[in-house]
Amino acid sequence: MPYSEGHWSTESDEQKSLKKYLDMYDDVYNKGNLDRILEEVGEKKSQYILDYGGGVGMISVRLAMQGHNVVLGDAAEKALNSANYYADKEGVKITTVCCDRIDAFSDEKFDLIIAKDLLEHVVNDEEMVKEFFKKLKPGGKLIITTQNAMSPNYVIEGGIRKVLHPTVKWLG
Repeated sequence: MPYSEGHWSTESDEQKSLKKYLDMYDDVYNKGNLDRILEEVGEKKSQYILDYGGGVGMISVRLAMQGHNVVLGDAAEKALNSANYYADKEGVKITTVCCDRIDAFSDEKFDLIIAKDLLEHVVNDEEMVKEFFKKLKPGGKLIITTQNAMSPNYVIEGGIRKVLHPTVKWLG
């Protein structure tokens, strides 16, 4: 899906792209998601992780900082350039793969696959999830997150929380 001019993924300069991305995701939803993912993964042992559709590597870089072996797959080459810049800046190594299908990882099996805010952009999400499970090692985990500002929970509970606590940010 092509993004509008000015979107972080259209920026050729890796530093500017990274800044736009990180600024855009500097909110309670994304911080909460990142914290929960990092907590779920943990630092106990190094895992082989696929961050599929991970953009400029916000999650990938943090997981690499915890000592995990991370592969970032994304369809946007500019995003991957920014992810490599980000990893270098933070002094960690990640592997980046330009791909728009999970079958680009034909022979690989992962301990964990993460798909953050991706499924809402996929036409055949059921097929993608099936493919994710094929790429997991026995006992592996799949973490999927998605946001939906139109869900009844978000609209009703978020509306009530905004009235009761207008200065408190809410993660639906």
